[in-house]
Amino acid sequence: MGSWLWLTSLLAFALGVAVWAPQDWVAKVRKEHPRLLATTADFERLRQLVQTDEQAREFYQRLKSQADRICQELPSRYEIPDGLRLLATSRRVLLRVYTLALLYRLDGDRRYLERAWRELEAAANFPDWNPRHFLDTAEMAHAFAIGYDWLFSDWTDEQRRILREAMVTKGLQPASACLSRETLVVNGTAQLESGLQRRHRDGGIGVVGRIARFVRRDFEPCPSIPPNPDARICP
Repeated sequence: MGSWLWLTSLLAFALGVAVWAPQDWVAKVRKEHPRLLATTADFERLRQLVQTDEQAREFYQRLKSQADRICQELPSRYEIPDGLRLLATSRRVLLRVYTLALLYRLDGDRRYLERAWRELEAAANFPDWNPRHFLDTAEMAHAFAIGYDWLFSDWTDEQRRILREAMVTKGLQPASACLSRETLVVNGTAQLESGLQRRHRDGGIGVVGRIARFVRRDFEPCPSIPPNPDARICP
């Protein structure tokens, strides 16, 4: 919990929230990277805040310590200890990618870039992202979307291909299959479905130029959703 606290606190200094109209939202996606949650200008503003704001600097130092610890740890492995969930691994990958990618954007220290790649490469080689417990798949897709987008300009063409292929085959295709079967609504509510759909839509936005058909067909916001996405119920 503490690691996420420093990460989200630091991001909150620079980021705003954008609300898109539901009509043809794919066309509104920025052409340049990064475009998920933050832009190049946002990262630059955050870099300056770390230099001038005491609280931002404190959050940064805590996050840097976390990133340095991650650099000493082995990449995550495919582990389902209870026979059902990969979730602990997916969330570890997600936290590591956010932390390393943010620190690289702020510092330019290639240790963080290289360690982020090792984490993503390991997860890309998993046999699957455990779609039978679909939250595991959604969290992993979220991690790959952030890693692909925030570090886009520093990946080689081959690295981008590996990340895109993993997002499509292990994330978006299983999501499309599940959504078409209407299997994501749990206990009579749309909360889980909504959260999973948003995470996979992030993955689609990250690679929208390559796989727009998935994004438009399966992750288009419902035409009459209320402003709060957590409240929407898709047919």
